[in-house]
Amino acid sequence: MVMRSVLENWNGGFKIGGITINNLRYADDIVLIAETAEELQELVDRLVQEGTNYNLLLNVAKTKVMTNTAERMNIKVNGTALEQVDVFQYLGANITSEGECRSDIRKRLAIATDVLAKLKPIWRNRGITITSKWRLVKALVWPVQHMGVRAEP
Repeated sequence: MVMRSVLENWNGGFKIGGITINNLRYADDIVLIAETAEELQELVDRLVQEGTNYNLLLNVAKTKVMTNTAERMNIKVNGTALEQVDVFQYLGANITSEGECRSDIRKRLAIATDVLAKLKPIWRNRGITITSKWRLVKALVWPVQHMGVRAEP
């Protein structure tokens, strides 16, 4: 409800394939997207104001700002400047200001390799069929490689 109110009569954001994107939401995580620092400040101010109407507070210590340029933004919440970062994690993926994903891919491959190594006794067991082994790979290795979730075999 808060975000619906915040975005009412709001035209900011940027276009991808003709669709305007100005936020990403998942559970209690929100990513606000704007083209300029002024636009982002206005969006943050709207969020803080609407949140107060519902007795919700923005946690300034957990709220970060990131740009895709070298420009530093001075976004404030009730007079307190938000920390600017070059990398943040959203839904298990590392988002960088340069759009790089190498470190994220390396991390996921390392976790998947770790899971595979823990399953070594199963791979060597001739009493377990190839089909069962393949199912284990799909159930235990693919999720950590694709979603960044650590699974214990």
